[in-house]
Amino acid sequence: MEKNITKKAKILIVEDERIVALAIEEALVSMGYQICGNVAAGNSALEMIPAVSPDLVMMDIKIKGSMDGIETAQHLRKQFDIPVVFLTAFSDETILDQAKLVQPAGYVLKPFKFNELKSVVEIALYKIKMEKKLRQAHHELEQKVKDRTQKLTDEIAYRKTAEKSLKRQTDYLLQANKALKSMLENREAEQRAIEEQMLLNIKRYALPYIEMIEQMNPKKDVLMTLEMLKQSITELVSPASKRLFSKYINLTPREIQIADLIRHGKKSKEIALLLNITPSSVSTYRNHIRKKIGLLNTCTNLETYLNSLNI
Repeated sequence: MEKNITKKAKILIVEDERIVALAIEEALVSMGYQICGNVAAGNSALEMIPAVSPDLVMMDIKIKGSMDGIETAQHLRKQFDIPVVFLTAFSDETILDQAKLVQPAGYVLKPFKFNELKSVVEIALYKIKMEKKLRQAHHELEQKVKDRTQKLTDEIAYRKTAEKSLKRQTDYLLQANKALKSMLENREAEQRAIEEQMLLNIKRYALPYIEMIEQMNPKKDVLMTLEMLKQSITELVSPASKRLFSKYINLTPREIQIADLIRHGKKSKEIALLLNITPSSVSTYRNHIRKKIGLLNTCTNLETYLNSLNI
């Protein structure tokens, strides 16, 4: 099948010696090729090309007219991409070197032999066919590479966009988590502050007075009521007491009362008069307070330290 396709190839002959031109045409026709033109000049060949579209041009290197065969072959390659088989009676190396520059498909020396002409033409057409396949394969490969490159470029661009979007979402979530964490911490801190303040207020202002009433030796029913009241208060404040500042929570109600008076700048004598106890008792309470909060045998001012606790 491939052989039949080759035999149908169209050939244009450019030869200014009419006898040689007719001999070539007769030989090619006998080989099964189509002769689409037989002209004597390069200009005529170039004018005929668009109408006949030959597969191959057989052309003498030395032809009459404004262009020789080499110049004509250059135009054929450049304008129409049509290969040439040169016919020449010359073996001059300079001429052949010039002919090589147009990359001819082959050479036929005149006077030609039938078998040599046949071989050169068949090889030239096969070479042309392979070159076309190679160019087509190269073009297809380039297109595939181009398509793949574009696909990769699009994919990279998509991934970059997705990464940017993901980063924005991640940053937003991080900021949201930080804000939420800060809100929760503030809420917990506020809740602890409220609970601690409630506990401190009870220990400062309620329990000391209950203790004072107990020291007055009231009746048994009053003592029972006071004891029930103390238990209720303890149960009420026990959740908060677990989180309260440990150095302060370990103080007794009386110690808390005295510590609060010291914190507000009261001296020992003033505290003794307010609580109806002796100054020596106040000193004893002071020592107990200093010991419990870790200031015993130090030069730290008790009033300053208690105010630094912000309680």
